[in-house]
Amino acid sequence: MTSGSVDSAPVFSPDGLRIAFRRFSELWTMNADAVLPSADNQIAVVNSDGSGAATAVAGTDRTESADWGPLAPIPPACKLRVSRARFFVFRKQKVYRLVARYPSPVEDEVTVRFFEAKAGGGKGRSLGTLQRNFRKQGRFRIRVRTGEPMIRNLRRSGNGFIAELKIKKRDGYCARELNLRLSRLRMVQRQFVWFLDD
Repeated sequence: MTSGSVDSAPVFSPDGLRIAFRRFSELWTMNADAVLPSADNQIAVVNSDGSGAATAVAGTDRTESADWGPLAPIPPACKLRVSRARFFVFRKQKVYRLVARYPSPVEDEVTVRFFEAKAGGGKGRSLGTLQRNFRKQGRFRIRVRTGEPMIRNLRRSGNGFIAELKIKKRDGYCARELNLRLSRLRMVQRQFVWFLDD
């Protein structure tokens, strides 16, 4: 409801969230429960819940009704692709391995940066980066040789690791960035392997 002596010709916006109406020789836009002060020869905008009243444009003595332009088109939804990661630490060699798996059948560039995980869940020391243009689904891995103190610390990691994943945007497919937590430790062929959390 509105206050005032002559309020008429209400027109809803295309999204149904606002109302334009005529007050005397002015046009107003407002929410259905808005209460607005009177003004001279104006078009105003307000949300349908009565908030955010604001003058939009000035009217004239011949102003009779308002009209709304069409809504901007909604962009089509894009598809997401996934990638997975694992972190291997060799039991007898001073080597660790970074592994990325790309199960999507669509060609794309995948970048995965590996970090030690801190106790609070944040990223610690950087351990290396994988970057690969996958033409189809597949797996990519690299070996990193390091010193004895570091490999010993990696084998005893109690917090696991973080894989920072980035997949580029392509036609019909969204860009994707997320952090994957690798904290499930298993022994695979007598090597230390950290898998993704479920």
